[in-house]
Amino acid sequence: LDRYQQNIIALAIFTDKYEDYHPKSYEYEYHGTTLTYGFNTYKVLAQEEADLIASNNPFALVILATQKAILKGKLDDEALKKVKWDICRLMYERNYEKSKIQALFYFINRYIHFANKENYAIFAEEFLSVHEKTQKNMGVIDILIEDAKIEGIEKGIEKGIEKTLLEANLKFASSLIHSTDFDNAKIATLVGVTEEYVANLRVTLAAK
Repeated sequence: LDRYQQNIIALAIFTDKYEDYHPKSYEYEYHGTTLTYGFNTYKVLAQEEADLIASNNPFALVILATQKAILKGKLDDEALKKVKWDICRLMYERNYEKSKIQALFYFINRYIHFANKENYAIFAEEFLSVHEKTQKNMGVIDILIEDAKIEGIEKGIEKGIEKTLLEANLKFASSLIHSTDFDNAKIATLVGVTEEYVANLRVTLAAK
């Protein structure tokens, strides 16, 4: 303040699980010297879920995810999976740009943890079965697959994800071949496959 001669505000965001904990000032006293520092506050648990869902601000979804993570001990994996689905639905319904969807999904998927690690893979499979692999979804799908592998899923479930991903790659690449004039190199980059894969697919589709 003294150095830059600018007015400032302070905001404390409380992400704790204690509903009654909500200090709005800090006081210090030592040998006759007293300092009182007041600040603005934002208590995550105090926010109404309905208001967060109704808000068009992407940050509201971050707060909603944080609330659910705080309440994790009160929610089982099925309830947490529903929370993730609901937040995903809101992201797509509001048609956020790709970078915002990826950033929000990265936070949500890393912040809301399942007790059973296999549920990371199950959620990934379910997401892939509902959302086609498109340019907008590619970052999200990469996050899902990576998180499922990080969590040490069983080989059988991993194979299930890989099978679903292969099917998504085929569908996405076929769509790009039919609906664009992209060359093999560009399609390969977008889908995440080799140019040889795209070239062979072109031949297969042309023969049908």
